[in-house]
Amino acid sequence: MFWLVDSANHNSWKYFMMKLKEAIGDIDNLAFVFNRHASITHALESWFCEHRDDADKSTTKLSPLMEKDLLGIVAKARFLYVHALGQFKFHVVDPDGEGKVNLMTKSCSRAKFKIIGIPCVHAVVAALNRSVKIYSLCFPFYTIESWRELYKETIYPCGNEDEWTVPDDINNMQFGVPVEKQPVGHPKKKKLGRPKRKRFSSNGKILVIYRKYSRCGGLGHNKTSCKAR
Repeated sequence: MFWLVDSANHNSWKYFMMKLKEAIGDIDNLAFVFNRHASITHALESWFCEHRDDADKSTTKLSPLMEKDLLGIVAKARFLYVHALGQFKFHVVDPDGEGKVNLMTKSCSRAKFKIIGIPCVHAVVAALNRSVKIYSLCFPFYTIESWRELYKETIYPCGNEDEWTVPDDINNMQFGVPVEKQPVGHPKKKKLGRPKRKRFSSNGKILVIYRKYSRCGGLGHNKTSCKAR
């Protein structure tokens, strides 16, 4: 990942870390290896601190971004037609296509519900029909509690590198030679026949001698590469 910024300052590193988070998501036991630069540490400290403050101040049930998306889905769902197939199963029709919803399994035939973890427009209109709480259909990691849990820890400065305590398994780690990447596709066939011979003339110029193919009288090829009938 590359970003062009004005300089390695606080705002630049904050922006980079924000975009990195969007690109890779949440990864367990993730570690960052940087060169020794104070602005990097300060950016991480401030980034975590600001997000922790935002999470603590938030009054929504989901993180603000997901809350906004869900409210937009609810607004659209109010205009759709829903037909109950059972206590938890529904058939919903909208201009973009129909969907079969099962509130018990938190699923929809359009599959978007299962993929993103937020009820789709079909699931929302079904939930409204049965007075089911829409937030109960959301995956738990979108809740404000999960958001606060993510930033509850504190990022401390790394300190002087000479004072770091490095585990033995890291110090003793052995790195092998990278494996050479094989080219994709079939290997190229070697050309048959005798190779071209280079000779030097008396004035130092290179003379290329082509051998003659006896059957057609052509130069520079053999039986395999000859195009003459």
